[in-house]
Amino acid sequence: GRDIDWQVGDLPEVQGDPGPALVVSWGSTYETLTEALGQLKKEGRRFGHLHLSQLWPLPQRALQNLLGGTQRLILVENNAGGELGGLLAQVALRRPDRQIQRMDGRPFLVDQLAQQLTEALP
Repeated sequence: GRDIDWQVGDLPEVQGDPGPALVVSWGSTYETLTEALGQLKKEGRRFGHLHLSQLWPLPQRALQNLLGGTQRLILVENNAGGELGGLLAQVALRRPDRQIQRMDGRPFLVDQLAQQLTEALP
């Protein structure tokens, strides 16, 4: 097989300003996380949000450029394995500064997630 490497334009759109911090998520966290981040944005917090629709293949060059330009990388995952952190370390050569995980199979609650993000954001 041949190597697949997406172009920069193939990366899903980043919402907000990823310079100070970038929150990366995937899967079922989107709606709850978007609401929690909306609360923090109203409080004047600056960050970007990237929601991945799939975990593999990942756009290596685009992610390396994006993650290399953010000061703080925060991952939000609703699974016990924490696969996203390992994949980003492997593909984009960047380990997260903070991982927020829910490992019991239940969804995140907006207020809980907003509190954890408040503690994680610069």
